[in-house]
Amino acid sequence: MVIVLQDNEKINGTIEWYDKNSIKLHREDGPNLLILKHNIKYLYKDESDSNDDDE
Repeated sequence: MVIVLQDNEKINGTIEWYDKNSIKLHREDGPNLLILKHNIKYLYKDESDSNDDDE
């Protein structure tokens, strides 16, 4: 997933868990992050990171 913050910073990672107010993001290239939802502008699935082998 790619999470875009209110200041337009983009953070890549895998969502480990979420609750009402926060998301825990697992990252390969850095420490895991706990991101408060009110700091998120939007998020989207990173298609280049897809593990699907449907073809």
